[in-house]
This record gives sequence, structure tokens and C-alpha cells, in this order.
Amino acid sequence: MRTLNIYIIFLTVLFTNCATLRDRAEELKVHRRMEELKTFEEYVTADTEIKKKNVLAAEITFIDGRDLKTQIKAVKGVINNSLDERSINKSVAIYDYQGKEDYLSYTLIRQLTFTDYEGKKRIFVNKGDQFDSLLEIMYAGRIKWFREFYESPYNSFRNYYDIFVKESGEEINDKVAIKLKNKLIKATAEKPVLKEKIEQTNKLDDQTVIALLKEFEQ
Repeated sequence: MRTLNIYIIFLTVLFTNCATLRDRAEELKVHRRMEELKTFEEYVTADTEIKKKNVLAAEITFIDGRDLKTQIKAVKGVINNSLDERSINKSVAIYDYQGKEDYLSYTLIRQLTFTDYEGKKRIFVNKGDQFDSLLEIMYAGRIKWFREFYESPYNSFRNYYDIFVKESGEEINDKVAIKLKNKLIKATAEKPVLKEKIEQTNKLDDQTVIALLKEFEQ
């Protein structure tokens, strides 16, 4: 009974946190035009101490080509304190030199680069109007691999789907429930020898997928 109660409390906190994140995003003023922002220099905070929680140093390339070294607010997940990508892929909270937050729509950003709480370099890019958020670059070789994060409509949990872009420009981008293995087989179809190897792989974690994409290039 005690274990059940703890589990119920955990789920309550988790759902509350997700709902709070979603509700706050809806309430915040998100800037969607460059003219709405403060002067560019006010956001140059790479050497400024921001006394707030969940702050990461970041580099932003805007759609007008300007580069900015700044600091952003990036929310941690409930379970393991790793980054919750939903907090930075649709709008990005950047700090000015006074430590005040301004929320930028992803449509103003060409590329967002930072090192997350686990020391991993992350790069998110704007792939155009067909996507409604920034996509993470998982691998950039002959085949490019992107990942889009979203909130599950059923339980508010973080979820994602993967997109592969072949050299020809063809996208393997089926949002319908399709296994990663099938997407990877389609993406690497020009090298049939990989099909069996992919099918026999028990666990397709990120590093395994990258290794297979590198093998495709050999």
C-alpha cells in the first residue's frame, strides 16, 4: 500500500509539472518579430552572472544571420534532472544583462547551440514551415538525422519522432506510428547489406543508429 501511495504521489507531481509547463507557455508573451526585441547588445550575456535556476550558456543564430552568445532558460525534467527539450524547441527564454527573461519564437531562430546539463553538445535548427518547432540535429553526414520533440496528447509526457533526410533530399518523415528500424532501413536502402544488420539489432539507441549511418558512408 505504501509503495502504491508513493507511486500515486510521483505521478501527481509529474502531471502537475507537465501541466504547469504547458500552461505557462500558453500565458507567456512570445516575441515573433525581431522588431519586438530589445537592442541586440542587451542580450549579450555570455560573461554575465545570471542568478537564476536552469540557466545554460548558448549561441543563437537568428534568421537575419546575426550571432548571439547569451544565456537561456532550459527546464529540467522531473525524473532525472536532464533537459526537457520541450522548454526550448517552440520558444526560447533568453536573459538580458539585467537577468530578465524574453521569450523568442522558434521562427526567429536559425540555429540554437548549447551544452546541456549532462555535458552533451546540442544543436537545434529551424527546418522551415513544415515543422512547428526547432529540430535537434542527431547526425549530419550523407544521411542527416533530425529529431522533433513534442508533448504527448494522452499523458503530457515528453515524446519525439525521428526524421532522416537522404542525399537526394528525400525525407523519411512519417509521423504515423512507424518503427525506427523501418525508417532506418528506408534511409539506408542504397546499401542493402545493412538491412539485415538493422533488423537483427535488438536495441537501436542513439549511438547504435549513428554507428550504422557511419557504416552506410563507408
